[in-house]
Amino acid sequence: MCYSGYGYVALKIVPSATHEAEMVQQLVPVSSQTNHPGNQQIVSLLDCFKLHGPKLTYDVLVMEPTTGSAENMKQSTCSMTINAAKKALVQVAAALDLLHSLGMCHGDFRSGNVCFAIPRVNDLSETEVMGLLGKPEGTVLERWDNEPLHPLLPRYTISPSPFPYMGQEIQAKLVDFGQGQ
Repeated sequence: MCYSGYGYVALKIVPSATHEAEMVQQLVPVSSQTNHPGNQQIVSLLDCFKLHGPKLTYDVLVMEPTTGSAENMKQSTCSMTINAAKKALVQVAAALDLLHSLGMCHGDFRSGNVCFAIPRVNDLSETEVMGLLGKPEGTVLERWDNEPLHPLLPRYTISPSPFPYMGQEIQAKLVDFGQGQ
């Protein structure tokens, strides 16, 4: 997550061949023309641009920041009240209904593609955000045969942040449209 003219944002970098940017860019103007309740449950695309690498071209999606996924939440020590869970399920159903009403399909609907908005994140200082999300934890990548990594590969990965408690302000967000149609 980083801070920009939009406030805090999340960057997602995907190979252009996935067509995720195209899917989300088609969805944004169409969905904004309707008062459908699912509008608020689709992650907001704030900007998109191309990044040309040595072998591939990538789309950089600038999106509103969200917490880890519902899948990550299941694996953490955090829990959700039954009322908050019901609210989240209704919100996800509204997002899927919006897609279907527009003749679109998510293509990879699962708990790993349901995240949650961070309430009032732009009202927080960087220190407060880091306190909410916790210090990033990395894992050094190693090949199973102990050979050196290719120079273009990352040296480490960053684990998802723990799921912060949000109380009743839960707002589910459908993410990851790379397999959508």
